[in-house]
Amino acid sequence: MTKESGLQWLRELLWWTITFILAMLVLLPIYGTIGNDYLKMNLLMIVTAITYFRFIIYLNYVPYLHHLYTRVVLIVVAAVGFWQFIRKMQDFMYVVDNYTISTFLSPDKMFVDGDAVQRSFLYFKQEYLLFNISVLILTIVLVLRTISSLWKLGKTL
Repeated sequence: MTKESGLQWLRELLWWTITFILAMLVLLPIYGTIGNDYLKMNLLMIVTAITYFRFIIYLNYVPYLHHLYTRVVLIVVAAVGFWQFIRKMQDFMYVVDNYTISTFLSPDKMFVDGDAVQRSFLYFKQEYLLFNISVLILTIVLVLRTISSLWKLGKTL
């Protein structure tokens, strides 16, 4: 492994660390109030949004996306993920529209009714939709960006 390659992998590890720290900071206000099933999906959306944004900007500097085949795999995974995130957003909006707040609460907060729980739920709802819509938009941009890079790579071969 060359020094430059080692630095790329170190930078990649730093980016993943920053991604998870940012995700935890976003989830901190609702941790313990919202149930784990929704928190897990929310964490996945936050990490995906940050990662896709980073891939769009630094596509050529991500060490494991240098090869043609890994970029094709990225396009396929992003396209499949796009439909899964749409389905999750539809499910979420259905539950928000048809059920009460207690559906989202963790079991120890189930019978607590107050302003703090209302504020936590409102924060959760807005943040969930923000990151879900962000992932959908970033997926489209990432696929177009990756196809563009493949086109350029194909012209040089």
